[in-house]
Amino acid sequence: MTLKIGWIGCGTHATQMLLPQLTRHDVELVALCDVDGANLARAARQFGVRATYADHRDLLAHPGLDAVGMAVGPAAHHAIGLEALAKGLPVFMEKPPGGNVAQAEELLAAS
Repeated sequence: MTLKIGWIGCGTHATQMLLPQLTRHDVELVALCDVDGANLARAARQFGVRATYADHRDLLAHPGLDAVGMAVGPAAHHAIGLEALAKGLPVFMEKPPGGNVAQAEELLAAS
């Protein structure tokens, strides 16, 4: 089964380190999101993704997602992670999961 992944954050770390490794496995990047239009366009070309969004809420509403990954800062990890989990989507993020222990524990409870 191929997992359909939506990804939030298309900066250098994501496009050079994380996404190339992810795409080595049985996954399909179906949607990308970044607030920086140039980064978003570059990543979409690099990974052949047609659905692109400037707002993470639009990506989270993309039909057919199996999971969400993100390469954003700790504050966004917490907020976006909670939104994705509330939609029933598994979430991948690197550390730290939040700006403090309480945020990390809140994400843990939500998951």
